[in-house]
Amino acid sequence: MFSKTNFLIQGFVMSLMLTASVSAHTRTTSLGLEVGYFFPVGDWKEHRYATGADQFRGSVAVGLDLEVRLFQSVGVAVNGGYLRLGVGDWEKYAANSGDIVDASASMVHVGVLIKPYLWMDRYNVVKLRLGASLFFPSGQESFDRFTYEYDFLVARLGYVAGIEFDRSLNRNTALALGISGIVVPSGVQYADGKRHSILAFPITLGVRFHF
Repeated sequence: MFSKTNFLIQGFVMSLMLTASVSAHTRTTSLGLEVGYFFPVGDWKEHRYATGADQFRGSVAVGLDLEVRLFQSVGVAVNGGYLRLGVGDWEKYAANSGDIVDASASMVHVGVLIKPYLWMDRYNVVKLRLGASLFFPSGQESFDRFTYEYDFLVARLGYVAGIEFDRSLNRNTALALGISGIVVPSGVQYADGKRHSILAFPITLGVRFHF
């Protein structure tokens, strides 16, 4: 009798241990929240008239995506995010020239990502981020009681390519590290017809909730 009871207890404990150790990656739906920094690259970030000054620099990047794994190694995600465009360099340049400029700029995006899984084990997943998003950049600056909209920032369809590493903590949550590249063709368009593509590289760290 004692032997049978002991066997049942051991079986119950083992069952609990196995249940607790189930990876989050066995789930098919997840919600990811991430925050980080993005690095703008190229001519689009440079001020057109202030030589040596960047009109935009890197700043905070925030992202959200809802992913559904359709197949064993392919997921589809609806994603969105916010990128704050740093304007401190331009404000400092203006201040050194004797002017006071108060500027702000940001970029919101929403789109769809395909996520092919490159490698997966019980606790780790490496997957690509490939897709397209609508980008809505905007900004303005105030100078001498006048406010000017940055009408050269244009809403456009852009493209995203990157890689994501997820590390499962338990059956419900995982840490996520993401590195991506963003290209928005002709996202900057000046009145004289000159155009620049927006290019940036967000690096983010976050958490993914599996359910």
